[in-house]
Amino acid sequence: MWDVVEEEYQKPLAMISKDRKMEFTWNAKVINSLVDGLTNSELVKVMECASSKAIWDKMSNFYEGDNKVKKAKLCNLGL
Repeated sequence: MWDVVEEEYQKPLAMISKDRKMEFTWNAKVINSLVDGLTNSELVKVMECASSKAIWDKMSNFYEGDNKVKKAKLCNLGL
C-alpha cells in the first residue's frame, strides 16, 4: 500500500490490465484509510485531492510544515 502513497497514482483512461485494476484498488483502500481517521475540519482540507499521495502530502505539510518550518523547529531544539 505504501508504494501507492510514495508514487502518485494516476487513474488510467481504461482498466486494461489486472495490474492496473490492482493499483486502482490499492489507491482506493489507501484513500479510505487516510480519510477514515480525519476530523471534519481536516477532511475539508483534503476533499479536492484525487490521489492518496496528494492527501498524504497535504496532511504532512499541514502537520509538519514545509522545509522552512522544519528548519526553524530544528533551530529551536538547538540542532
